[in-house]
Amino acid sequence: VILAIALAGGAAATALVLHTGSGGAGGNAEHWHYAAPRLIWSYTLGIWMARKWLVRKPKPLADWRLALIMPVLALIALQYLPLAKGLGDAIAVIVVLPALFWVAVSAQPPQSTHTALGHFGAISFPLYALHMPVLLGFSLWDDSVPTSIVAALCAIALSIFVVWSGPWVRGQLARLLSIRPVRPART
Repeated sequence: VILAIALAGGAAATALVLHTGSGGAGGNAEHWHYAAPRLIWSYTLGIWMARKWLVRKPKPLADWRLALIMPVLALIALQYLPLAKGLGDAIAVIVVLPALFWVAVSAQPPQSTHTALGHFGAISFPLYALHMPVLLGFSLWDDSVPTSIVAALCAIALSIFVVWSGPWVRGQLARLLSIRPVRPART
């Protein structure tokens, strides 16, 4: 059922990307609802992949350093490929990134990296969860200050906030939901 929901979201996300010509549709206050298919796709596919990973952890598919950097390199490379408008976004979101994330979760980094990687993992979801309000805020921003400066300042402020508040927020959510908070791996 989860995979069927993910595939339906993926089909809708692909149709929306091909219709709008961009995988970034939904990043403004006027069309915020355009992000729903992409969220349904990525979130439910992530749940499905996590369940598969918990049942049977995959063997490493690449060196851990390569596995962790490949999604970033793919995003950089895809924007330079001569693809039709929106097609590169659809290929990245629906095919390339899920495959590369599977390669990344199969990685087995050395024990000496677990603390640092655990901290990155602990802040990744809060950053992801907060990026949409930042995008919506940018869509309402006037042009009196260059967008790149505002983006850099927001990214820095958001990162500091997430690192500072993350443990407290996770603890409060755990208390409210009566679950044990996830902590970064310790060596």
